[in-house]
Amino acid sequence: MAATSGSSIAGAGDAERAKAAAAELVRSAPDVFVVATAPALAELHRLTSTIPIVFTQVGDPLEAGSIASLARPGGNITGFHGFEAAMGAKFGSGCEPH
Repeated sequence: MAATSGSSIAGAGDAERAKAAAAELVRSAPDVFVVATAPALAELHRLTSTIPIVFTQVGDPLEAGSIASLARPGGNITGFHGFEAAMGAKFGSGCEPH
């Protein structure tokens, strides 16, 4: 397995450039993608169903339709995120000022 440092689909605000970069990366047929943004996950999900994609910190991949469930993501996508939206209220409940 080869690692390629610096390969990115970031388009500096240009969606078409980001899509072209994603397509180029898919054509290069890497062993795996590791993504850290929801737009990158969505675009790679659209472009490939065979190359494994590992996500981290992408918001809510379930709501975005990228995975079937957090317990069993399905397809070629798996990963983790550090915030469960349903727990949001609980995070602030113990932070009362004294």
